[in-house]
Amino acid sequence: MVKVDLDRDGYAWKADIENSMGATSVSLRTSAWYDAGKSIKQEVIKVFGLK
Repeated sequence: MVKVDLDRDGYAWKADIENSMGATSVSLRTSAWYDAGKSIKQEVIKVFGLK
């Protein structure tokens, strides 16, 4: 697993991802929370393939 920094772009967030040598796909895991104690976690396996 590689952690990346996020950059805010208006209402969206952006991240630059460098692919590992020999990788065939990219999966993403994210989490968010706010002061009231609510949170969400999401994981998407094989978001897209690599050539």
